[in-house]
Amino acid sequence: MPTAANRLKAACVLLTLQASLCSASETFDITFISDQGTSNLLGFALNPTNGNMVLTSLSYGGQDNVWELSPTGALLRSMRAPFDTGPGGNLGSIAFGAGNSFYAYATKFDDNYSQIERSVIHLDAGATTVISSFDASNYGAGGDGMAYDTVTDTLLISSFSRKEVDEVSLTGELVHSWKLSSSYDVALDPSTGNLFAVREDGLIDEYTRGTNGTMTLQATYNVDHGFLSIDFDRTTGRLFGQNNSVIMAFDRDELVPISSVPVPPNTWLWAAGLLALVPATRHRRTG
Repeated sequence: MPTAANRLKAACVLLTLQASLCSASETFDITFISDQGTSNLLGFALNPTNGNMVLTSLSYGGQDNVWELSPTGALLRSMRAPFDTGPGGNLGSIAFGAGNSFYAYATKFDDNYSQIERSVIHLDAGATTVISSFDASNYGAGGDGMAYDTVTDTLLISSFSRKEVDEVSLTGELVHSWKLSSSYDVALDPSTGNLFAVREDGLIDEYTRGTNGTMTLQATYNVDHGFLSIDFDRTTGRLFGQNNSVIMAFDRDELVPISSVPVPPNTWLWAAGLLALVPATRHRRTG
């Protein structure tokens, strides 16, 4: 029989899910990439110079691991980046810098699929040339997310396991770290500088960054698509996200915080009825 705590949790979850979902203004089908034998798509970023969409992927069998799409979702090309990640390695999170080039978190594995090296590599836009690289073993374990800060000319690398975001220079020096509850990927809003983080449950949190090493939660958004990676268009301010099947784009005014969305009355009544079933807590008399 469900416990009182479970009933209460169910009611709270229902109220959250009943909040109006953020509706995307544009959707692109990318299942054709997985149809070519490619495993999980890990990284996603928008080229600020032309609006092209770039994705990176796992590639256990030596397949292509970089995919470039036009602003309309058409495949322009795919290639394998010229950086050795071993037989089971991958290119994970990515972020475009100030110009027509991007940074990628690369993880190298040996023949036994043991992780032996983590690097951040700087690639030209076509992923044909490695411009530079630096060791990333001291921060951003897993390289779950990456964003480029246009104001400080630094990278933000998030770690789901460490529950933190590390700010590093483009040559690998650690500048600052922030604690974060959880994050698969991060992106910076070009209009506010706020950090957006994809949570494990698929919701997206918006934070302001404090100089004292703290993050302050500003809002939470329900896009209901389980995004693995996100990025902002620095020109239009639209938020993009991908989940291995689709890329979706949201205008800024389409991102409605959960707390500001009215919940349908019938949902409140249902929740109230459910909560009424929760037994009252009996307090022991002490006097």
